[in-house]
Order: sequence, then C-alpha cells, then structure tokens
Amino acid sequence: MARNDCGSCRERRRTAQAPVAMVSRFHRDAATDAYLDRVPGVQRLVVGAALKFCRVAEGAADIYARMSSMSKWDIAAGHALVTAAGGTMTAPDGQPLSYRKPGFQVQGFIALGDATLAL
Repeated sequence: MARNDCGSCRERRRTAQAPVAMVSRFHRDAATDAYLDRVPGVQRLVVGAALKFCRVAEGAADIYARMSSMSKWDIAAGHALVTAAGGTMTAPDGQPLSYRKPGFQVQGFIALGDATLAL
C-alpha cells in the first residue's frame, strides 16, 4: 500500500492547537500519563481500543500512547493504518517497533499522526 492510499486516512500535521491524545478508559497506567503530561496542553480523549488507531490515522487525534504491554495482534493492524496515513509508530524509547521479539506482547508503543510531535 502506498502512503496515503487508505481512503479517508490522512496525516495530521502539528498545528498551533493543543494536541489530542487517545487514552484508555480501562487500561490507564502511570507511565502513559507521565508521557502525556510532558505534552504541553494535551487534551485526552477516551475511546475504545480499535478506534484510537483510526482516530490518529484519519487525523482526528495526534497521539495514542500506551506504555504498558499489549498483545501484538491488538496493535499490528492499527500500526499499518497509522503508517499508511503518513504517521509513525515506535516503541516508547523512540526505536522502531519490532514484532520479531519472542512472545506475544509488545512492551508499549507511541503512535503519532505527525512525527515532529515526538518527545
């Protein structure tokens, strides 16, 4: 799939407005809250798990960060959507997210509509 070939998906460029971050209603953790606390003026928006990636991919949100572990199969499709829309998704340390490590868990990730938002 070529970049931006996913229909209504589009890259969300950083604007002067406060960034919008997707957060979980049930899986909040201190590390994710601490990461988002470093984003000046961030607005937190609570939505269901699958919709978080969609909101970043369509440009309705800027950030979906999760610093706790999550199953690879729960994030792989969302990763594809975000990157197809021109965004980026990394491990919490900023390194490329790898699915090749043993086991079924990814130890957190940061999905961004605009990579310049990275902290």
